[in-house]
Amino acid sequence: MTAGIITVDELQQQNQLIENQNQLLKNRNQLLDESLKKQNNLVKGNFLTDNQGHKSSIRLMCFFALITAIIFGSLSLINAHKSSNTNNNSSSSDVNMTFIFLVAAFAPKALQKFAEIKGETEQKKENEI
Repeated sequence: MTAGIITVDELQQQNQLIENQNQLLKNRNQLLDESLKKQNNLVKGNFLTDNQGHKSSIRLMCFFALITAIIFGSLSLINAHKSSNTNNNSSSSDVNMTFIFLVAAFAPKALQKFAEIKGETEQKKENEI
């Protein structure tokens, strides 16, 4: 064998190595594409959709209750600063309505999370049996 001459076997080995490297690169690119798609799906989630991408009516209800609480709170502050308002009873009812809507904004979602956690723990117990 002289220097500079490549045999057919050496060429086949080099071609096989190049094909293996190309296959590894294709596999890596496919994995990267899949992970990017998963990340994009997670990012594309809307505020009013749950983790699986389904529209969540409980989130919509909580959002409206929060907006209503903010409106009632603003109106009660405006009402409290008016000099013509001498009735203290209406001020306390404004605060009560604001509090009720704040509870309505946050309690349903918290209860849903507790129910999901309880359901998951019960399902784990059943799977263990």
